[in-house]
Amino acid sequence: MKTNTNSSHRGIQKVSACFIVATILLAAASARGEHGVSDSEIKIGMSNAQTGNAAALGSGVKSGAETYFNKINSSGGVNGRKVNLVAYDDGYEPAKCKGNTQKLLEQDDVFALFGYVGTPTSAAILPILSNTDAIYFGPFTGAASLRTPVKKNIFNVRASYGDETDGLVEHLTTDLKLNKVGIFIQDDAYGAAGEKA
Repeated sequence: MKTNTNSSHRGIQKVSACFIVATILLAAASARGEHGVSDSEIKIGMSNAQTGNAAALGSGVKSGAETYFNKINSSGGVNGRKVNLVAYDDGYEPAKCKGNTQKLLEQDDVFALFGYVGTPTSAAILPILSNTDAIYFGPFTGAASLRTPVKKNIFNVRASYGDETDGLVEHLTTDLKLNKVGIFIQDDAYGAAGEKA
């Protein structure tokens, strides 16, 4: 009998993502006095593409987060605290993402940043992240700049572009016996990261 490894892998990813998000929320629940945490709520901030070419990615991440947080909230929240997702559209534009992130941290006073989509947008907020203790959790990017050197407040759950590329090249050369490969990349930080990998 043949096993569908893709669906079992997706199942493991879902369980892992839910476990990790739950862990972050539990940490927030015990963090009375932290930014974005009160007796009644935990504020989580999101900036990603809700419009533009990457809207499907950003909208999917936002929809999934809202579904999960609504489930938590309908069950009484996290130690009685409701999860409040504050989300802004950056259209996959680095400058907009940077402005949204500053607003989330300075005006909305969120506990953590979550569900960001993109390498260029994540690269744009690195200087902000280096000057805050706010958690940057689960960005949808495999960029090395978020991994090396290790940053105390950035938590990656996706494989790095280097790891993804290693797996792809191994499959092409070992399994398919190819010895010549061409690449077609996006002309931005995302494409450059993939090309470097």
